[in-house]
Amino acid sequence: MATTTEPPHPDALTTSILDRLPADLVARLAALDPEAVAALAEAMRRESRRRANLELTRQTIEAARAGKDVTRHADAEAMFAHLGI
Repeated sequence: MATTTEPPHPDALTTSILDRLPADLVARLAALDPEAVAALAEAMRRESRRRANLELTRQTIEAARAGKDVTRHADAEAMFAHLGI
C-alpha cells in the first residue's frame, strides 16, 4: 500500500530553499519588485510543469517501445472494429 506524506508548509519550503542559496543572491531576491517576484514564481511554475510533462512523455515513449498497453491489429478494419467505430 502506498503512503503519502503531507506537503511541506510553503513558509518552511521557502526557508529551506533560501537556506541553500548564497547570501548575496538572497539579498538581491529580497530587493526585487513584488511584480518581478510574481513573474519569477510563475516562470518557475511553468518550468516545473514543463519538466513534469517531459518526464511523462519520456515514460510514455519507453512504455510504448516496450509494448506496454499497446494493442496491435492486423489491419485498419480490425482496429476500427476493436474501437467500435
